Amino acid sequence: MISELAEVFGYGFMQRALIVGVLVSLCAALLGTSLVLKRYSMIGDGLSHVGYGAFAVAAAAGIAPLWFAIPIVVASAFLLLRITGKGRMGGDSAVAILSSSALALGMIVLALCKVSIDVNSYMFGSILALKENDVVLSVICSVLVCIMYILFYHRIFAVTFDESFASATGVRSGLYNSLISVLTAVVIVVGMRLMGALLISSLTIFPSLTAMRVCRSFRNVTICSAAVSAGCFTAGLIASYYLDIPTGAGIVVLNLAVFLIFALAVVFWVGGRSVIYGDLTPGELISFTGYIAFMVQPIRSVMNSMSYIQTGIASTERICAILNIPVEDDTHGHEHIAIKGNISFRDVSFSYDTQEILHGVN
Repeated sequence: MISELAEVFGYGFMQRALIVGVLVSLCAALLGTSLVLKRYSMIGDGLSHVGYGAFAVAAAAGIAPLWFAIPIVVASAFLLLRITGKGRMGGDSAVAILSSSALALGMIVLALCKVSIDVNSYMFGSILALKENDVVLSVICSVLVCIMYILFYHRIFAVTFDESFASATGVRSGLYNSLISVLTAVVIVVGMRLMGALLISSLTIFPSLTAMRVCRSFRNVTICSAAVSAGCFTAGLIASYYLDIPTGAGIVVLNLAVFLIFALAVVFWVGGRSVIYGDLTPGELISFTGYIAFMVQPIRSVMNSMSYIQTGIASTERICAILNIPVEDDTHGHEHIAIKGNISFRDVSFSYDTQEILHGVN
């Protein structure tokens, strides 16, 4: 096992991808907890599209992509924060407008300047795109993000959970919201070379949601999400080498699998343990049973649909035979039952004339 890993990471591009990827994953997981709790999850997706446009302009101008993209994306993060803070536009609308516009401008610049670049690597990432200069800049930015997050952890925590209360206690909420946006912009740009513009936002969402399945405090969620993010990135990187699949896509699918495993495990473990030890009230027990039934119901419905239809047809045919109701065939080869009559009960009477299709004769 050790020899195989040594072979995998014996290549320079794998070493660079591991170093940058683990650092970016840790930073994205730290910031992702606040973004998810503040419902800013899609800001990562919007900033990644802005980063794609900045990368395209940098490629057309022949300058270093990271050095050009970082200030552009940071400025876009400030713009988003200002638009949503003033209440002039909803956050989702602002993200949609900015992301689509930046993506379109990037494509137009590439088309007009006749620049030959691998668009697929910008969209979905490539571990071969990392150069030594990119690694140095990425490491510096990631370390700075981690240091800033640790230094202002308590204030970020306060702003995340109750911004109004934090402002009332003297915390400058606007400043720390800006800090979160800036750090997120830096992480998005640094990670785009590995994950691509379309997949980088997954590093800020999946680990935090996964950690929230098992942890109940902000600190525990942050630590658990960092561990899950780094572990999934490393495992996805190794899997992409052996399975010959895109690295970014492999990491996202692995994050999804871990999230589903955690979610299902918690549901069955907590619910089952509570049932065994009698910790559930009758109402909670009914809710838990209903949740399990809800998960199983689609499978049961598919399996039993044909038997339900056959049972209904057979029952209707037996009733028609007992009541001596005629069954008529139409020109399309279907069997119909036609029932006419009157029903009277006390002072109320009504007539009925129904026609139901039983099944096709063919």
